[in-house]
Amino acid sequence: MIKFFAGHPTAANLLMVLFLVIGILALPGIKRETMPDFSSSEIEIRALYPGAGAEEVEEAVCLRLEDALDGIEYVKEIRSDAREGVAVVTVKMAENGKFQTFLNDIEKAVDAIDDFPDQVEDPVITELGKTDLVLSILVSGPMSVLDLKAYCEDLKGRLKEIGLSLVDIEGFSDHQLQVELSVDALRVFNLSVPQVAELIREQNTDLPAGTIETGQRDIMIRFVDRRRSPSKCLGLQQLRSHRPDRNS
Repeated sequence: MIKFFAGHPTAANLLMVLFLVIGILALPGIKRETMPDFSSSEIEIRALYPGAGAEEVEEAVCLRLEDALDGIEYVKEIRSDAREGVAVVTVKMAENGKFQTFLNDIEKAVDAIDDFPDQVEDPVITELGKTDLVLSILVSGPMSVLDLKAYCEDLKGRLKEIGLSLVDIEGFSDHQLQVELSVDALRVFNLSVPQVAELIREQNTDLPAGTIETGQRDIMIRFVDRRRSPSKCLGLQQLRSHRPDRNS
């Protein structure tokens, strides 16, 4: 082939012109886009059930949601996750479905459920797949896990300051406070373990408090009083401060 075109330069030039003409003719049909084209296909339904165990959440919330979704068209898959205090149900749409119709049908089906326990908060319906991964940053260093997480949270704040709208931190567990009780102290104050647990639960409140309707929009009000550090647990501090001296 190379020997032929080397001996016939006119044929080589004609072939090059042919390729150029084909490219020019195909140029208007080339798909061009600034942002990637992706559409949502999953919907998450999350309902809080404070104080309930995983089995109770499954029976009281997940099963009711699954029954309500049985009649929805274009449902390909339903995944339920019952955890302590929260139920998460994910619904995946079939490929031939229309997402907006699919979302509206699910909202109507969930709103029609009227036999949830009184403690169950209103389910929150969220459209999944609205974002796409753009960049992943791996952060490591010679420090403890708590310090490394604090550094990542600071880095997240700085990234959002420069214009990034969504930054997620992964790879760390949630902060937890462990309360150790003294048997002697419980006897002195005539308290039981459930009573102390109830005292701590009362100091971690996050409940809906109604809605204010205005001419432009509805404003939802929540009563939030969560204690996220030992220094803010006033009830436990009072127990320690009033503990009698064993030597007296």
